[in-house]
Amino acid sequence: MKITIMLAALGLALSGCASGPQTMDPIQFETELSSGLENVSAVSVDAALTALLNADDLSELQRADALYLRAEQRLDRRLNLPGAIRDFERFEAAQSDDQRRQRVARMLIFAQSEIDAAQERLARLQNLTDWFNDKVLMGELAEGAARYQSSGLMPSHSHFLLLKDGGFICSGDGKPIEDFGLAPDYLGDAYWCIDPNLS
Repeated sequence: MKITIMLAALGLALSGCASGPQTMDPIQFETELSSGLENVSAVSVDAALTALLNADDLSELQRADALYLRAEQRLDRRLNLPGAIRDFERFEAAQSDDQRRQRVARMLIFAQSEIDAAQERLARLQNLTDWFNDKVLMGELAEGAARYQSSGLMPSHSHFLLLKDGGFICSGDGKPIEDFGLAPDYLGDAYWCIDPNLS
């Protein structure tokens, strides 16, 4: 009797190993990929693709496709180029015979040159607008937000949207964003989030 039970248990264990982890349905994957790209905001696109990459049921090819797309978006939108390089390198490691590898090699060179140029600019004196742009390029949005907040200067409209989408600016009741001049129309009831992690 004990032998029969042990054999049955072994059979269940082997059948479980044989089935392996489930992979995401291709249609669901394409839908999530497309819906992520529908966001106008660079930060929202990046967050959606990051959430997709955090899924544990992606196939190797799906993960490579998502990495390639996130890297491409980061490069196109000048958002976190060091992260784009890491994504491209992970893509290359996973897809040794993919036809996109030649394009990736060119984009890696371009991304590194952009990073080098940004680092040279950051080593010199810059106005807040240019400094913030380079910080975004380097993937340091939180540092850019802190500098804007401590400066008391009003972010430009494009920077305002980046900071809002990044969770650093909230709407509703709170301490208004300080400014030395007239508040622009796009400000509305926005304020610096007390805890960006909870926005």
